[in-house]
Amino acid sequence: MLRRSTLRAAIKTEVLAKNRRDKRYSHRRRLNRVAEQQTLSVLSKQAGAIGKVRSFDGLCALVDSVLEPSTRFGELHASKACVRLGAKLNLIPSAV
Repeated sequence: MLRRSTLRAAIKTEVLAKNRRDKRYSHRRRLNRVAEQQTLSVLSKQAGAIGKVRSFDGLCALVDSVLEPSTRFGELHASKACVRLGAKLNLIPSAV
């Protein structure tokens, strides 16, 4: 994830659940592909705003606010996306 050159590439990798070999992670096979495409579209459009976030909490709030009304991407997957995108942006949570 950290090796992806751009934030948009990191978003795509995270949402589509791809590993280094560009294969889908086995534990994420059950994710709805339509929901993944919707999520990818929504987060890609927000890449500029995501890149400007300066705190992990702000990142999670932004991701939650843009995903909740329009996608069926689950809460667990949204929080995982926050962790991985936060790593890309060098943001760490202040509390667990």
